[in-house]
Amino acid sequence: MPKVLKIFEDKHTKKVYIPGNEYHADPERLKELAEKGFIEYEAHNEDSNTEKDENQKENHEAPEQKAAEEETKQEEFPKHVGGGYFELSNGERVKGKEEALKAQSELE
Repeated sequence: MPKVLKIFEDKHTKKVYIPGNEYHADPERLKELAEKGFIEYEAHNEDSNTEKDENQKENHEAPEQKAAEEETKQEEFPKHVGGGYFELSNGERVKGKEEALKAQSELE
């Protein structure tokens, strides 16, 4: 699965992705984002072997690593907390989405 390298907002879903997240899309979109440096992706033929390899890889990962990845998936920053305010990963609150995205990227 392609991993996010730099924080970005998906132009279709408006979801914010942070480094370490997995990003799922069609191969053309993946290639576009990889060329811009937002994700780590190598184009290749995707077949059932790829799925098997990923399942085997998941089974061999340390439990701590799995827990950390699940926590990353659950907590995506900046989080919208209402009233136009966003909470950053350090607990700070910032007004405005663009300001929050900028501030969060500076923290990482």
